[in-house]
Amino acid sequence: ALHPKVSLCIVGRVNLLPGHFTTEYESVLLFGTAHTGLSDEEKMHALHLLIDKLSADYKDLGDQYAHKSFHRVEIIRIDFTEFSGKRKKVKMG
Repeated sequence: ALHPKVSLCIVGRVNLLPGHFTTEYESVLLFGTAHTGLSDEEKMHALHLLIDKLSADYKDLGDQYAHKSFHRVEIIRIDFTEFSGKRKKVKMG
């Protein structure tokens, strides 16, 4: 990758509190290095991890889809080096 340093922000639970003019939330900010041009074995392993996580009851069918679509799939591995998290919880009452 030309510029492999990346950041990723994930926002979890969000709860708008209009009567309190605020928002509860959870978030994490991650920094790392992106890697492209992975071996076919590593890319297929990543696809199988996704199938296991998101479609565990359909592993055989997922494997068929993974092999059929493999030629048009790009997997980017990110090795995370730093992270920080924030959470805002409002005490009611």
